[in-house]
Amino acid sequence: PVLLVMLVAGGIVFSSINRIEHEYRLISVAQAADTARLAAATRFNQDLAAIQRLVASTLEQAAAGCVDQGQVYRVHTAVVNLLAGLEPRLLDLENLQEINDAVKEARQDFLTYRDLIITATDMAAIDPVNATRQAFRAGQSYLAFSEHTNRIATGATEAMARRAEAQARSFEKYVREMVV
Repeated sequence: PVLLVMLVAGGIVFSSINRIEHEYRLISVAQAADTARLAAATRFNQDLAAIQRLVASTLEQAAAGCVDQGQVYRVHTAVVNLLAGLEPRLLDLENLQEINDAVKEARQDFLTYRDLIITATDMAAIDPVNATRQAFRAGQSYLAFSEHTNRIATGATEAMARRAEAQARSFEKYVREMVV
């Protein structure tokens, strides 16, 4: 009888540990995806800010007559290439149901930003004043984009917190089952 009780207890403990391990793996995968999404939103914002600073500096120099057309067009080409590299990275922000609207809005603001900032850098060599106006409008789209990526980051963080709470409750439940 004692051996039977020990085998049953051992089976219950083993079963609970297996369930805890399985849940942990599932939650770990989801947490890793949310962490990656959070990092992607942060990197995207940083990269877009760097483009904004580059364009602002170039426009200031163009307005002051400190750069020639060739230098401005090299910046324009660099901006076009940088933005082309950023666009596919918008996909890294998707796949979280709670923030789907924020991702769609961020995509639209990014596309608007891209078009305006490319126009601004294209105009910089010949019309710095109007290029600056375009860059200002692009800056407004950048701000809107940043608001959306902040919502994406908040959504990912909140999802992580909910999963951590659920995991803690589940762990407590399994511990109670093992004790009883």
